[in-house]
Amino acid sequence: MRAPFLTIIALIGLAATVPAQAPSSILRLGDIARQLTDQDLTELERALPTGEKPWILIGEPGRARGQNVAAFLPSKTATTELRRGDAIVVCRESNASKWRPLDRIDYDEQIGQSTSYAQVVLPDRSFDQMQGDQDLNRPFFVTGEFKDSELISLARYIRSRPVKPNTRGVPIIAGPIVSVVRQPDNTVHVWLREKATAWQWLTIQQGHSWSILNASQVSD
Repeated sequence: MRAPFLTIIALIGLAATVPAQAPSSILRLGDIARQLTDQDLTELERALPTGEKPWILIGEPGRARGQNVAAFLPSKTATTELRRGDAIVVCRESNASKWRPLDRIDYDEQIGQSTSYAQVVLPDRSFDQMQGDQDLNRPFFVTGEFKDSELISLARYIRSRPVKPNTRGVPIIAGPIVSVVRQPDNTVHVWLREKATAWQWLTIQQGHSWSILNASQVSD
């Protein structure tokens, strides 16, 4: 399995923290996102749908040329536990000022430049509270059809760090969910972030409850 093109969003530094920010400011995770200047932000927002302002930007260096940043737009639906909306990945060549939407995002599958995200809030946290690039509270990409209840139960299951004999002894890491992808056979592929250039890839089966079919490590 090829490492996902989520180097664009995979979050850096296990010990890194996100500084306190004013409520109106955009949260940022990853080196590229944190190093953007005000002018960079102005140019980046020009690549987004008119009038849309992201609430969080996620991006860090990877093997892709230039810079890639995932812009998570304001939620379209929200409950006390879950919010969902659209995300757009934008890119620019090194030393360029103009951003453009990425042609496609490549995890297990290839999807369009605009995709969906979900965020399942941690207990005793608000949606906007991030305590570092490895925070489990972060939003994740969603590909395929999922009910709200499915996303909530799936996130809870992953966060419980389940272990199954058929994972060949690979421990489930305590990392944030990067993406969930519904497969044609109704299994779900889940990418977990271990560090900036390493992930864990899970195949999960949905029945009366969730169960892990396979787990493997992937690095860039």
